[in-house]
Amino acid sequence: MAVNKHKPHITVFLEDSPYREIFNGIKQVTFINENILDIKNPCGGWAKVFSNFEENLRLINQNINQHVFLIMDYDDSFERRMEQFNSLILNQPCKERVFLFGIDKSESEDLKRFFKCTDYEKIGKLLIESCQEKTYENWDNIHLQANFPEINRFKTISIYKDFFKICN
Repeated sequence: MAVNKHKPHITVFLEDSPYREIFNGIKQVTFINENILDIKNPCGGWAKVFSNFEENLRLINQNINQHVFLIMDYDDSFERRMEQFNSLILNQPCKERVFLFGIDKSESEDLKRFFKCTDYEKIGKLLIESCQEKTYENWDNIHLQANFPEINRFKTISIYKDFFKICN
């Protein structure tokens, strides 16, 4: 089912297929409002995530109901990715509605080793459940801890409550 573009929603630009699987797991959790998620096809690289975002920037700026998640591997270059991200959104009207999330130290494969789990959907469930529980324990590791500033920023906007259906 397509999202209603006239209501608050989240467009997700993914680097590659493992992130799609992670989001498939997130969507399966009962307290997530999957009806507000517009998950795009994997872009095929972190640079293409930024490129696809830039190509859609005019429309994103025009639609105050659209929020964006950019999901990528930081490849042990978190600071550089964040600098690029910040320069992309610096003077954009949508800057408070766009968020960068990813895996530091390398790539999504590292999560499988860390969680001792071969199923990305299960990893997605584990990650979102610790958000719902407000422990964030599954994020507090070398691969994901760089996301805490973005998680905290996301928690301050109104769509955060729409994303989590029952645990506001």
